Order: sequence, then C-alpha cells, then structure tokens
Amino acid sequence: MIVITGASGLIGKALTKALASESQPLRLQVRKRANLNSSTPHTNMQVTELDFQSSSDNQISRLLQDAHTVIHTAGLVHQPDATYGEYELLNVRLTEQLAGIAAKSTIKTFVFLSTSAVYGPGPFEDIPEEGPLKAETPYAVSKLRCEQFLQNLKGIERIIVIRPALVFGEGDRGNLLSLIRQINKGLYFNIGGNKARKSLIYAEDIAQAIKLCLDQAPAGYNEFNVANPETVTVEDLSNQIAKCLKKSIAIPAIPEPLVRAGALFSQGVLGKKSPVTVSQIDKLLTTTTCSVDKLKTLTNFTPSCTLSEGLKKEIDWATAAGLLN
Repeated sequence: MIVITGASGLIGKALTKALASESQPLRLQVRKRANLNSSTPHTNMQVTELDFQSSSDNQISRLLQDAHTVIHTAGLVHQPDATYGEYELLNVRLTEQLAGIAAKSTIKTFVFLSTSAVYGPGPFEDIPEEGPLKAETPYAVSKLRCEQFLQNLKGIERIIVIRPALVFGEGDRGNLLSLIRQINKGLYFNIGGNKARKSLIYAEDIAQAIKLCLDQAPAGYNEFNVANPETVTVEDLSNQIAKCLKKSIAIPAIPEPLVRAGALFSQGVLGKKSPVTVSQIDKLLTTTTCSVDKLKTLTNFTPSCTLSEGLKKEIDWATAAGLLN
C-alpha cells in the first residue's frame, strides 16, 4: 500500500490520478474528505481524514499501517504572512513525526516533497542537486530542515527528496495563478525586456516523475530536481499566458526604475495591501533554473505536457472556478 499525505493538494491530486491505475492500493490522507475532487476514483483506495495539526503518534501509526511507501506532500505553503514558527510546526515537526514513526513501521520508501527554493532567491542557472543551499524564506528554511533531518534518519531503506521548480496546474493557488489573475485584469506589465529565465513543472508531470523515481531510484538517500528541461523567460511566460487568455492587446513594458518607484510608493501607502512589492519585482527579474540531468539520466524523464498546454489547463480550471475575477 502507498500512503499519500496532502492528497487534496495540487501535487497530491495529481499523484492520486497517476497512481490510481496501479494495482497497489492507495491510502489518501486529507484534512476533510470533501476537499477531494468528486471525480477522484475510489477503487482500491482508502481515504483517511486526519488533521496533522493535532495528530497523535497512534493516529499516524494507523495511517501507515500495512503500507510500504509514503509520499509526503502535506505541509504549509503559499502563506507569505506566516511566521517561521508556523512553518516549523506544520512542516518540520510534522515531517519529523511522520518519518520517525515510518522508520519503526513497515515503510520501506519515504518520498518527501521539498522545493527548489532551498537554493535561495537566486540568481542561479541550471543548478544541480549538489549546488549550494541558501534557503532564506521561512518556507524554504523549513523544507531544508526537513531534508537535513531525513538525510540523517535511520531505519528507512530508501528516502527520495523531490525538489520541484514552480509547480502549476489545476488546483494551483500559488504565484503562477496570481500572475495569471493580474494579466487577466490588465494589471501586469513586463519590466523592460525581462529575460530572466524560470524553471516550471506541470503538476501531472511531477507526479509522473515521482512514479519513475519509485520504480528506479536506488536504496539510500536520494535528491532530485524536477522541472521541465525547457526553461522560459518571464516575458515569454507572460505573453503565453496572455495568449491563452485570448488577450488581443500586447502586454506593455515599463522601465525597471519606474516600476520600482511605483512599488515603493504603493508599499508606503498601502502596506501589505500593495498590489506589487519590491521583493516580487526582484523575484521576477532573477533567473532561477534547475538542472534535471540527474533525473533524466536515471529515469529518462520527459514531460508529457508542453508549457502552453499546461497553462491552458490551469486557466480553464481557474476560469471555471471563478478565480480570475
């Protein structure tokens, strides 16, 4: 049996879909059963409602009972105002509790969803797994601490750490959805000729990459970047989004100094309600791309979804869900 934590999240749902056709039974952990898609298949599948914020060791032991693999996707994400203490509780302590109990159970493989943010804010280009780790945000620091714990953990035959680039797709609630929403409302401007490059990965493609790692990763501790090998400039990304939104007017470009001045003024007047911040501008102007050579060498991983196809799927989902207004 395979246990998927956070099964109602963006990656959890994609994993459930990818693994549903396998002969192995699945056990899905969710905070609320209602959060699962109505289309989620239930053949050979169990759903366990469990709130990790108040879970006991006994409850987690029951969650892992008779399972051989855990894919741990649950955690706090996309909460820019959350304190490190909140990330410590919901990411670090939960992972330590879950993995510690797994090490004393029947679990042979533990898959942990980390983030490419452990490499820091950048710039970095085609960074490999052994690149310097410079986590800065509370979210990135919490993920890096989880990695460090798992690297020293004994008792589990195989540990696989996945460091995805920017993940998008149906169910996205993060930075790409925010960008799509801004472009749809006509509130987004390209900053000069922004040639900063980004790595992205469609949710269903990361699920396929995890399946490949389950099949082929060796025993011991493993780390893999997961991203589409084809990177994209921020300018091209925004233009592709506008095209998928069927915007007939090209996205205007504004000189960087003017954008920064506007952001500083807006932050000074509106504070946290400012529609744009200096840190957001820095992120847009910074190249952050990951090498996936290690994953490709081991598994021959190739994404099945192009960037434009994935963007269209997310936009169609967000439109139907009323998230672009």
